Parts: sequence; structure tokens; C-alpha cells
Amino acid sequence: MRAVDSAALIVCLGGTISRGDAEALALGIADWRNEIGRVGWGTAVFLDGAFTHDAAKANLPAILRHRGLGAVRSL
Repeated sequence: MRAVDSAALIVCLGGTISRGDAEALALGIADWRNEIGRVGWGTAVFLDGAFTHDAAKANLPAILRHRGLGAVRSL
């Protein structure tokens, strides 16, 4: 995972994201973003194939948006 421009863009292009991992990953990203001082909107990008279940693909973006990330995209 990498952050660009003080976490205005967060990119995660490796690994798999299971239903059980989605919430912990989203909360970890939100906390990390707060630690490095990013406020306001940002974007997170994930590989579409990394999600092992539709619930993970739906829950992770919802949590991130709730925690202040403006857009979540999957490639």
C-alpha cells in the first residue's frame, strides 16, 4: 500500500481482501491517514480481483467513506 500527496491517494494493489479482513483494513487505512495528517477528501484504489467476496467489496468502501475518504475505486 502506498500513499501519494499526504494520503490524498491511497493505492493497494496486492494481496487479497476477505470479508473478515475488510473492516480491519478500512479502519487501519483511516487511522493511518489520520496519523499522517490528511484531512478532507481523498481517494483509495484497490484491485477488483483482490476482493474474495462481494460483502468485502461493499463494506470496505462504505467504512472508508464514513471515515472521510471521498472516493473508493477498484481496478
